[in-house]
Amino acid sequence: MNLIKASILLTISAHLKSTQAKEDVFTPTRISHERLSANPLYVTNESLLVESLSTDGLVSITDIPGFGILKRNLMAHLHSCLMEQGDAFPRQTMKDGTVRRTIGTVTLPGDRDTGSANGATPQPVAWKSSDSDLSASCQDFSKNLHDFRTTVDETTNAFANRLSFEMGSSLTAPLMTTEDGSHSFNDVKDIVSSGEHLEHFHSYQKTGYHSSEQTIDLHVDQGFFIVFTPGLIVSHNAKVKPDLSRPLVESEGFYVETSDGNRSLVQFDASDDLIFLMGDGADQYINNQLRADSTSQQKRLRAAPHAVSLKTHDDSLARVWYGRMILPPKDAYIPSTAQTYGDVRNLLSSLPDGERQAGVGCSSYTMRALDGTNSTDEEHDGDDTQSDKSQCDEGSIYCWFRC
Repeated sequence: MNLIKASILLTISAHLKSTQAKEDVFTPTRISHERLSANPLYVTNESLLVESLSTDGLVSITDIPGFGILKRNLMAHLHSCLMEQGDAFPRQTMKDGTVRRTIGTVTLPGDRDTGSANGATPQPVAWKSSDSDLSASCQDFSKNLHDFRTTVDETTNAFANRLSFEMGSSLTAPLMTTEDGSHSFNDVKDIVSSGEHLEHFHSYQKTGYHSSEQTIDLHVDQGFFIVFTPGLIVSHNAKVKPDLSRPLVESEGFYVETSDGNRSLVQFDASDDLIFLMGDGADQYINNQLRADSTSQQKRLRAAPHAVSLKTHDDSLARVWYGRMILPPKDAYIPSTAQTYGDVRNLLSSLPDGERQAGVGCSSYTMRALDGTNSTDEEHDGDDTQSDKSQCDEGSIYCWFRC
């Protein structure tokens, strides 16, 4: 049995090395959680974030206390839990044949009217049964979920606070207001604390012979930025129970378009706890608020185009991933369209991909907002199952738009 395990790990490792040898490889800037969370007033003119976010559009946060173990304990049970939940959660077939299953939820901002504007509220997962009746895998997943989401939330706030400090007076204020002008969103941390945070837990499986097309085409996400855990490969047995004797390993297949236009494989490793990747919102409501002087213009944040290309694997494996999209405040007003960001999102959610006009919800008039499923029209499992649905058909928490 040990020889089998060793053989599997060596095969995966050799495959990763051979793939990387043939492609451009990009290694993200790594910043420790301690440095990110340090009081910026006691750091002498140090730019932790802006330089990398302006050039690359992403950074990795490492050494988050206890998070590495917490993340693996949670994600080890995600795929098995999704399989046991059956049709309770969405399932899409991507254009390359990859099957993606999703648990979606959201963290809501505090209520300004009650004075709790900074009190983010994680919404519960909509299980198909009560917590006490959940399967063993879902119970193991669920028991780690609160601490996982809390840690992501705290790290997101630390990132927003640090980025606000580094952008400083280079941004005009306020960045946004409500339609009636009764409330202002003055800086980055105001936007982050006042917007909804969509959260998706995905499992991906690509088994058998499938197309060599990309799983998800090159795109930028519509939010201000996304926070995600690099993909992990998990194992399960014939009964789709987690095989905890086989360690989780980092997945290949995540690509970015670098600032020089090259498409590069991102080289993640076990030290990468959370990745912060800028979205189209950086162009929509941050970069257009930079002052005209050269120092301020050097802080222009780069929305990072990225893609996913998964390879066929054994059916005892799955790639698991978590992402959180930071949306702008729903009641923030867009003067150019005479709508709020909430209005725009509701409009996009109500329309099929083909009916969404270019430019709506994106920074460029040539970009079309899509919900990111890349699914086929129908999926056949041998018994003519029903057609795959768009993410937005499952409810607004599944509308993960991209430009």
